[in-house]
Amino acid sequence: MMRALMLAAGAAAAGYVLGSKSGRGAYEKMKGQSADLWHNAAVQDKVSEASKVVKESVPHAKETVSELAKKAGHRTGITS
Repeated sequence: MMRALMLAAGAAAAGYVLGSKSGRGAYEKMKGQSADLWHNAAVQDKVSEASKVVKESVPHAKETVSELAKKAGHRTGITS
């Protein structure tokens, strides 16, 4: 029983060490690829476009949320 437990612990430790080394390499590769993608000019153009849309939409969303909150307050009898 004790021998099986020690063998399992040893196998787990070896698997952890070997897995973490190969896992780190895959992580670094993925990290590099995501950084390359983020710095791609086409991606940055889309990010810029999306930022503009959000900035233009915020005032309208604020008005809509304010109106909906007032309606909800009147329906529940809670008004400010």
